[in-house]
Amino acid sequence: MADKLEKLAVKESNKISASLGDFGGKISDGELLLPTNVYHFFSKNCSVRNINSLIATYQVSHCEGLLAKHLGWNEDEVKQAYEGLVDLVRDHVHERYLNWNPPKRAYGAFGGR
Repeated sequence: MADKLEKLAVKESNKISASLGDFGGKISDGELLLPTNVYHFFSKNCSVRNINSLIATYQVSHCEGLLAKHLGWNEDEVKQAYEGLVDLVRDHVHERYLNWNPPKRAYGAFGGR
């Protein structure tokens, strides 16, 4: 099953559309299809190599405000849509990406204290 988790590619589709609070993503033939406007935002601001990288980079990029502006939504609608996307892909994403918590890095002579 781990091989299947690694291979869920993210692709754009002009045959589906997003609506308030729903990115409109669909899983088909081993790919996550996203509407063109959603895909373009993610391809510009997150990694869309596969669903694992999209989920991980979205969590660390904190781009809800930018995405809300891009889609003409508010941030709560973006959060709702993201939660729906996570529910859709949960069985295709490694748990470590769903709860991504990158290591904190220390900078400077005192390690950021």
